[in-house]
Formats: sequence, structure tokens, C-alpha cells
Amino acid sequence: MHWYKQAKISDWKSLLITIPVSVLIGLAIGKGWLEKSPQDIQNRIIQEYNSPLEAQEDLQEVQELQVQYGLQEEDINSSNLSSNRPESLSEPVSSPVVVDIEKIIEIESVGDTTAISPKGARGIMQIMPDTWEDIVGRGKMETYWPIEDIEDPVKNRQVGEYYMNIEIPRLLNHYGLPDTIYTRLTAYNWGIGHLKNTYERYGSDWMNHLPEETSNYFIRYGL
Repeated sequence: MHWYKQAKISDWKSLLITIPVSVLIGLAIGKGWLEKSPQDIQNRIIQEYNSPLEAQEDLQEVQELQVQYGLQEEDINSSNLSSNRPESLSEPVSSPVVVDIEKIIEIESVGDTTAISPKGARGIMQIMPDTWEDIVGRGKMETYWPIEDIEDPVKNRQVGEYYMNIEIPRLLNHYGLPDTIYTRLTAYNWGIGHLKNTYERYGSDWMNHLPEETSNYFIRYGL
């Protein structure tokens, strides 16, 4: 008997039947699995994890990232899995856009290394712990730093700059959104998912449908 069958089939069914399709696909993208249907992905989960509890930890992390980035159920589904393969996000995107990180630090924290937002963003660039783990913990950066280092000003800046100048351009390119100073700042402040949904709904008029906080972010940046 295979090791993964040690878990009761009923336990696996109880777990998988409650997981949204978008979460299954999100996990598949993160793992580099190329299955074409949620059923294939469910089968892969049973093969990859020792127990339903172990699988639940990764699935919960995917759900948290979806909330963090403002992604909706329709953003990730089985019909567009083939176009959402990791390869489309694996290479840096060349861009003429230059974001002044010093201005971002001034806006976010005024340089206060111990700053913590009501939502839990921390450090001089106000990075969410989930974002830190996504970028540092998943090996996107060559250097690994534990979450305890999130308030270190040098490390916080490096992670925030990576997110602003590498990760966000990749996401903009992935979703077919223009890479401009406005889309960069919106994605950083409001989340790539909210930007995507607003742009798709309002097109070129998208900037007139932003929350006040994001519109003020442009002003504080000097735009």
C-alpha cells in the first residue's frame, strides 16, 4: 500500500469537497502541476501529502494569498490553467518604469522601522507577513530571511523593492495589464487582484474608480 493511502479516503473526501476550485488551481500553479482539471489536482494532492492535515496547511496558505492580493474566484479557474502556468511568471519583465523607493518608504512609514499598520503590514515598506513569506519563504529571492527579520530596515527594503520592481511587473504582464507608475502603485497599495478587476470593468477609465486611499497615494508620491 502506498504511503499516502494511510490516510482514510473519507478524510480526504471531507477535505477536498470543501475546497473552492480557485484554491485548488492556485495550489497547482504554485507547485508547478500542469493538470487540466480540479479532479486531477485533487488526485495529485492525495499523492503528494502524507495526510489531509498536511495538505490543509498549504491550501490555507493559498486562500490567505488570494485574500491578500484581492483575487476572486473567477481570476483562477480550470479553463485558463494552461495560460496560468508558472513559466509565465518565472522570468523578470523588462520595463522602463522606475519607482522611487525612497518616496514609497516616506509614504508607507516615514522611515519608522517598527511601524505596524492596522492590517498587520510591518516595517519601513509596510510589508504584509504573507507577502514576506510568499517572496522570501518560497525562494523567489536568492536569500532567505525568517519572518522575525521583517522589521530589519535593510531586509524590509530589499523585499519591498523586489515586490515593487520584479514581482508586480510580472503579475501585470501575466494579467495583460499595462506597466505604468500608476498600475505599480495601485498594485502595491490596493492589490493586484483589485487592480485587475477594476481595469477589466472600467477599461481606460479605471483610475476614476479607485478607493480614496489609493488616489491619495498618487498625490503623496508626487503624481
